[in-house]
Amino acid sequence: MLGWRLPLLGLAAISMSISQALPAWALQRALPACPFGLPEDFGAIPQPQDPTSEEDSDEQEEPSPGIALPNSSGCLFLSHEVISGSELKSVRTRNTDGDPGALNVLSSTSQLGATFGLTHVDGRLEDPLVTALSIRAGPDGQASLNQVSIGNSRFTAGMDSSRFDSWGGDEFSFRSLAPAQSPAQAAAVLGKGERWIALVSLEDPSFRRVTVSGYGGSNQPDLVARWAGQLGPATLVLAGASHQTTLADNSRFQGYAGIASLKYDLEALGNGSYVLVQGTVAHKALGYLGINTTSNALSLNLPGVLSAAVAEQGRGLSGAAVAVWEVSDRWRLAAYSTAARLNVPILSGGDLTSWRSAANVKWSPAKGFDFILEGGLGRTLSGISIIPSSTTKSMVMTVSKSL
Repeated sequence: MLGWRLPLLGLAAISMSISQALPAWALQRALPACPFGLPEDFGAIPQPQDPTSEEDSDEQEEPSPGIALPNSSGCLFLSHEVISGSELKSVRTRNTDGDPGALNVLSSTSQLGATFGLTHVDGRLEDPLVTALSIRAGPDGQASLNQVSIGNSRFTAGMDSSRFDSWGGDEFSFRSLAPAQSPAQAAAVLGKGERWIALVSLEDPSFRRVTVSGYGGSNQPDLVARWAGQLGPATLVLAGASHQTTLADNSRFQGYAGIASLKYDLEALGNGSYVLVQGTVAHKALGYLGINTTSNALSLNLPGVLSAAVAEQGRGLSGAAVAVWEVSDRWRLAAYSTAARLNVPILSGGDLTSWRSAANVKWSPAKGFDFILEGGLGRTLSGISIIPSSTTKSMVMTVSKSL
């Protein structure tokens, strides 16, 4: 059943990519090219200027993909990606009370989606004003916002990736096939220097909820502080967050979370190769462990029958290790392993341990055209009666074309 879907999904991705690329190509041909490129992402670590390397790069620099707008000092940048995927998954569950009876479920799913991005850069200011919009559309006609923001290198506001998170998992299917989820936020740079930056953000606390019921009125925004620094090939990220939960009876309690991440670039193995390790701790703020989202590396979700008064009282820790090897322009190997341990003290036997590992190979026959084959294995050991222990095996193939 999976076999005949993969060629069809590949053809769908190619045909949709061509149909969406033609208008952008025609627009770029009709309007002049932008005289500058996209500025660095907000929060990027400042790099020292090397005049020698700038001269060399200018000689080999490709034309800007931006479009200069008439009667304006601004430029428009377009991006587009079509991705399709099929997943074959086997899940074996067993009750926590030791019941020898186990449930085996074999399922296959297919997904097809497209992401469209539009970025306007107003270069009339010394610090360019950047307005960004990114939308993901699914096969059911539903659309979700990946990003909508406005700001410059010192301040940004809108909906964007959380400033707490470090590794996004873009190389793997749990991220690439899932609808994007980003919190509303306002972020500002506190200070920066050569190879380091510190910033703070206020973020929507509902983004970190781990269940669906029992919440009360408005909460104060989550306060997130982040520091990132680079020394040679090593990049260190430290972040902390304060999180408030309001229950249905209007009682409140405070939670906290922290993360440390270390990435080491392996340029000798190919540009883009790296290894990364990170660890996260959370107290009454389990959402910061990355669970209960459509794109979490553990594929771990607490059941909705748990009320906020129970689920949000938990504490836990998690860790991840990642390795990516860019073998050549056409081939890439990637693998990760992540684990988490949760404790919900209100529940009897409220300990839960979960881990998951996955590895994939990417083949790129042309620039921006990727085939990825990925295998994954995960296990959950639960002492909580309403959460069964389980073993999950998966095989995923994705085809994507970006512009």
